[in-house]
Amino acid sequence: QSITIEISDGVQIQIERNKIRETKQIQSVRLKKRNFKADPNGTKLFVAPTARIQDVGLGFISTSQVLFPALSISPTDFFQVTAGVSFFPDNSFKDQFKFVSPKIRIYNADNLHLGFGLTYLDGKNYYSTSVYLLSTLDGNPFSITGGLGFVNNKNRISHNPIFMIGIERKISEKSKLISENWMHPDIPGFTFSIGFRFWGENFAADFGIFTNTASWDRSYPALPYVGFEYNF
Repeated sequence: QSITIEISDGVQIQIERNKIRETKQIQSVRLKKRNFKADPNGTKLFVAPTARIQDVGLGFISTSQVLFPALSISPTDFFQVTAGVSFFPDNSFKDQFKFVSPKIRIYNADNLHLGFGLTYLDGKNYYSTSVYLLSTLDGNPFSITGGLGFVNNKNRISHNPIFMIGIERKISEKSKLISENWMHPDIPGFTFSIGFRFWGENFAADFGIFTNTASWDRSYPALPYVGFEYNF
């Protein structure tokens, strides 16, 4: 006839069942003996993916720098696919960049995730395919993701791998610090970023700054980053 809810300070509340319209299970993480709602977009950093996979049937619509919308969905609990297209106003559809990026989780135990994926990017007079391996270790409050990938650019396979390392640090119930960093032996400098993610029930927003050490002597050494996600 009724249920009893005990909140964090020990107070118990009794509610009649016929007064309950809906129940919903919320994923959470425990930080310093407090329960915090989990990041709904933990399958990615700013741009790079993590080795995590969304729960089956879940997905999100995202946009990076406003001009790069994408759709991501998980048809199973170990497979996720993301696809998107650029939105440059002066370009026709055939001149826009299109991409598809499937990702498979190949191992999941406790707080360790291992994943494999590829990204195909197609644009006007340009196409490339990248293959990568990912590993994400979830800690409390820190998480770390490492990635290793190779790029096939116009049928020219890179002999040197791309390295990526990402760090996440939970700072409140609905926010975290993110740092995403890249290195490629064939590209001058080291690219790194830092910023924040804030989320609510369905929406999330990313704000950060990207920079490359080779561009520090230029007039604009840093690139602001903005991203938004709607989860369903």
